[in-house]
Amino acid sequence: MPKESRPGGATQGHGNDWGILVIAVLWRRGMVFALGLFAILVVVEFVLSVSAETDASQQASPYRVPTPYVEFYQKPGYDDGRIITNSEGFRYGPLPKVKPEHETRIFFLSSSVGVNGSTNEKTIAGFMEQQLASAAIAGGGRIRVVNASGMSFTSTQSAVLLLTKVIAYEPDLIVVFHGPEALYYPTSYESRPGYPFNFNVREHLHEKLSEKLSQLTPVLMPLFRTNTMQYFHPSLLRSAVAANLPTPHVLDSINTLEEYDPYIQTVVADIEKIVRVASAYGARTLVAVPPARSKRLLPGAVARLSDRVRQSL
Repeated sequence: MPKESRPGGATQGHGNDWGILVIAVLWRRGMVFALGLFAILVVVEFVLSVSAETDASQQASPYRVPTPYVEFYQKPGYDDGRIITNSEGFRYGPLPKVKPEHETRIFFLSSSVGVNGSTNEKTIAGFMEQQLASAAIAGGGRIRVVNASGMSFTSTQSAVLLLTKVIAYEPDLIVVFHGPEALYYPTSYESRPGYPFNFNVREHLHEKLSEKLSQLTPVLMPLFRTNTMQYFHPSLLRSAVAANLPTPHVLDSINTLEEYDPYIQTVVADIEKIVRVASAYGARTLVAVPPARSKRLLPGAVARLSDRVRQSL
């Protein structure tokens, strides 16, 4: 006996199949859309990250690296076709530590004023060496003018560099070309006299990282002690520092020339130390204050600095 068919049964079955098909199509298209959107976001994030890191590294100077005692200095053995450094990070060619007989060595200590130049020969130190190349030296020796300046260096960093690096190369004369950078920092980068360029950025990021680590749960703590995390943490911190370094920060408002005095006194004290250290190792010292014009400086600020330096020598 044939089965009794239910009115509309076939239609109901086809309706269920159609509903399932619609849901499947929507699900598939939704997944494709989600995966496509995710892929686009990944690509955009990658491009932005590479762009940001490239911009940051260019602005923060790719040849400036963490260095013991002076905090940062030019990368040893760096060569981009324009900036060339030797094994010590000096913007100069190969330099034997033992000074040959009849050779006169002059070391030039400065900030970016001394580092800047399209080639090593076109820095202030490079021009000095070219001018002195014709000078007669007993025994047929030569005069070297070694550019030991540091990008964004303060006079304090140069004083430390003299003791930790320069003095080992038996200098005969130390040229100190510092000063105005100490007057720029309080209104842009670092308000504490003698502190390195943007030290507050590094300080803040270290504190921020330490705070995050102190808040880790006991479950996550072992993960941060692995070799993998210890490998990546310094890189992440350096990237964060590089990204924040180029940004000027309005720190202190300087309204009178007298407010420059703590910064001027730091430069004077550093120069006095450099003179004493150089003298103890048989080297003489020549000090000059670079000329500077900037809307960030009050009129007369550099003249006030120069007068104090002159009085201290």
